[in-house]
Order: sequence, then structure tokens, then C-alpha cells
Amino acid sequence: IVMVLGLTGCLNKEKITQDVFKNVVETYGLTVIDKSIEFPDKMLLSYLSATNNEYFIEYYEFDSEENASELYESNKIEIENSKGSSYSQTDLNGLNYQLYTLTSKGKYIFISRIENTILYSEVKEEYKDEIKEITKDLGY
Repeated sequence: IVMVLGLTGCLNKEKITQDVFKNVVETYGLTVIDKSIEFPDKMLLSYLSATNNEYFIEYYEFDSEENASELYESNKIEIENSKGSSYSQTDLNGLNYQLYTLTSKGKYIFISRIENTILYSEVKEEYKDEIKEITKDLGY
């Protein structure tokens, strides 16, 4: 079974700051860890990981939209290459954002870019609804 959804939107989305990310995910009981120091690359301005015992969501802020877009595209290719014969995916592109999700092999993978920020999560499929709810609250 293969289900594919691809749309091109004209909608603009508003990126969030690391503080907004932290505040929202903490309301879901996630613990936020600032991992920015692990990547002293000047292109990466901020890297936060929000976790609990079941899943994680990561927030990245880059110095430019171009650098964020490059990382998004390279990760999307890797994710696409990991899909099995049975999968569902979403692929959306707007004026200032991109969104790709994949459900396959018992996993749900979410990656979304708005301007120079990216949210990423890879979880067991059983936590798909939780990730969808959190990322929706974050506006991604």
C-alpha cells in the first residue's frame, strides 16, 4: 500500500524561536536539552533536543535560510531512501517552508523547515499522533 500526498502551497508560515520551542514542548512533559555547544559550527545558531522516555523532537536554527534548506533537502533524501515497500508520506512546499513526513517500517519521521529553522523527529509509529499534535502546536 502506497499513499502519497504532494502539494505546493502559497502559504507563509511563521518560524518560532528557541524560547517558544522550549515553552511549548515543556507543556507536553518533555525535557529540553541545549546541544548547541556540541556543534560549534557557525552555521548552526541553536540546537535543542526535547525528549521523554518515548520520543524526541529537535529544533535547529541556522544562520541562513539557504543552510537550513540544504540540511532539510539532504535529510529528506536520506529519509526517502529508508522507506519500505509499504509507506505513507507527505511532501509540502510553501513560500518559506517545507514539510516531509514518512510512515514506514513501524516508524514515523517528521522534518519541517520554516525559513532558517528546522524541526525533526523520528519515533516509533505508535507515537505519531503525539508528534503531530506537538508540531501542530508549534506551527510546523
